[in-house]
Amino acid sequence: MSNVERAVRTRWTYLHPRNIWFGRGGSTRNGDGHRRGFTLTELLITVTILGILAGLIFTAINTARQKARVARTKATIAKLHTIVMERYESYARRRVSINTSGMTLPQARLTRLRALRDIMRMEMPYTPTDVTDGPKVSGLARPALSEAYLAKYNAGPPSTTYNVAEIFYMWVTMSNPEARAQFAEYEIGDTDGDGWPEFIDAWGNPIMFLRWAPGFLPANGADTQLQTGDPVRDHDPLDPYKVDSNAWRMTPLIYSAGPDGIYDIEVQAGYDGANPYAGELGKPKDLANQSRTAPGPANGTLDHYDNIHNHRLEVR
Repeated sequence: MSNVERAVRTRWTYLHPRNIWFGRGGSTRNGDGHRRGFTLTELLITVTILGILAGLIFTAINTARQKARVARTKATIAKLHTIVMERYESYARRRVSINTSGMTLPQARLTRLRALRDIMRMEMPYTPTDVTDGPKVSGLARPALSEAYLAKYNAGPPSTTYNVAEIFYMWVTMSNPEARAQFAEYEIGDTDGDGWPEFIDAWGNPIMFLRWAPGFLPANGADTQLQTGDPVRDHDPLDPYKVDSNAWRMTPLIYSAGPDGIYDIEVQAGYDGANPYAGELGKPKDLANQSRTAPGPANGTLDHYDNIHNHRLEVR
């Protein structure tokens, strides 16, 4: 037998299944005692390490997904902000057809201001009553847009679950027919199935709207970049003659519940035609001195800082 044949036969003998056996600890050894596998301890350590790595990867993926959802929601709200502010700023140039004969100049200016605010209420409705109620100022006619909203509402009103978000969608798309084309299908939904769509965030929750949010001020921890609450330095642009000395610029609030799905904004109903800035609409709910009108979590705390809104976006 040649040396080559002898070497081949010797190696085949080592590899033959009859010469492989399992020793203690689960290790696999061949006939000469050399180890051919792993112990149970080594396998457990390997599985543990793989589990840790998988957890880290899952956490990183989830974090990336959340950041992507936040970015997508910000983009949707930024588009809505642009559309809403174009309409909001147009009221500074809006002609108001109302009879002011027999009034003094200050009275006429104040009447015009109140009428202008009332037109804004009807053309940028926030609640169902803003849609159904006629003019609050004597002698003011209901705008054509308001008539169109009322006709749609009377054909079948939205459910009470998300009617604020649904009325918001209605007036944005009806007042600006080109606005709908700016939004992808994933930015619009009907979360409660009542036939009234809403703009939705990346978590599938409706995006809410407040026409006036007097409680959303820096002093209240709202972290707003768009309104100061100062009627001297930042007076209401609809009141160029400052006939309402306490009025300041109030930018509409467009907000998402954010990752936790909780709308941490205190909302109280009510509209005063003489002073729409009255009340506490739009206060964050997690302030120590803020009384809540809606029940919160069991621990009694709510965090509005995860809400995504246009007052904290670089959209100006």
